Order: sequence, then structure tokens, then C-alpha cells
Amino acid sequence: MSSGSKISQNLKRIHLYEKYKKEKEQLKKKLRDPNISLQERQKCSYELSRFPKNSSKVRQINRCSFSGRSRGYNRRFGISQFTLRMYASEGLIPGLKLV
Repeated sequence: MSSGSKISQNLKRIHLYEKYKKEKEQLKKKLRDPNISLQERQKCSYELSRFPKNSSKVRQINRCSFSGRSRGYNRRFGISQFTLRMYASEGLIPGLKLV
């Protein structure tokens, strides 16, 4: 089981990403526009750099929805490999067999 502080830290990152998502997309769209001036481009770049670092999508960590474990995460099921193996051996995941 992962410590609660790591899980809450990751939830904070997810919340910050959702909070600033639209503003960051608008600024990035402006930066890609070839018709804007250099000063406007620099201003947009500066505004993008002022956002919190934890508001980036890349900073989010995939965690097991049951145990909170970050290592051995299986994207298909959204859980760690240990949890997946445990539930599969108990027959709780339909259509999945251990070989």
C-alpha cells in the first residue's frame, strides 16, 4: 500500500492540471499561430512559464486504483500487476486466466 501523502500529492497534480488546462491550451494555440508578432509570442511564452510546474500532464503518475502502487502499473486494467494477479487468481476479472 502506498503512503497517503503520495496519493494526495498525485491528486493535487491532477486537480491543478484540470484547473489550468483551458488557459494553457489557448496560450499554446496562440504560440502556434504564425501571424503573431515576436513580442506577442514572447508574452505568451512568458505566461506559459508562470503556471505551476505540477499543472503539467507529464507530472501525473499512474497509480493502482486499489493499492495506490505506482510501480508495475497496467494501463489496460488501471491496476498494478500484483493486484491484477491477485484478482485474476481469485477469478474476479472476467475473461482473464492465469497460465
